[in-house]
Amino acid sequence: MPKPDIDKAFPPGTESEKNAVIHNLDQRIQTLEKVGKSQNPDKSGSDPAGSHPTGSDSVGGSGDALPDDIRESIAIANAKSVAEQPSMLSNLAFANLLTNGNLSQQNTLSNQQAMNQLAVTVVGNAVNRVSDLSPMEAIAVNKLDTGDDVAQHLADLKAVTKA
Repeated sequence: MPKPDIDKAFPPGTESEKNAVIHNLDQRIQTLEKVGKSQNPDKSGSDPAGSHPTGSDSVGGSGDALPDDIRESIAIANAKSVAEQPSMLSNLAFANLLTNGNLSQQNTLSNQQAMNQLAVTVVGNAVNRVSDLSPMEAIAVNKLDTGDDVAQHLADLKAVTKA
């Protein structure tokens, strides 16, 4: 496979990854060639040049099980898929991060709305208790101001404590 095609698939600075992928691809191609030769063996035995119709799968005439252009396209496709994997994983991680942030913000907003509703209810009940007096409370306040029994007893207690 031409080196420029492989170099296009990898970003600069990933020489060890590129070499590992090339080695892996070479092993896969060799396996495919072995499988191709084992499925179509030369049955005549007297045709060493491979000109027998069933004796060779090679289109390029090199004696390999796969033509050179197919080997090259397989290698390029595999190198491209391996090279794209980190960016796809990065995109998935970024999407997951955005989704989690969005759900966290929605949860925070929901909790804030619940607390605001609770605060409105508490303030409303407090205002209601202060503003709505029962008839007994109104009479008690009136008796304190007008000097009835309770007012007299309070005045007596004050006088005792001063003496």
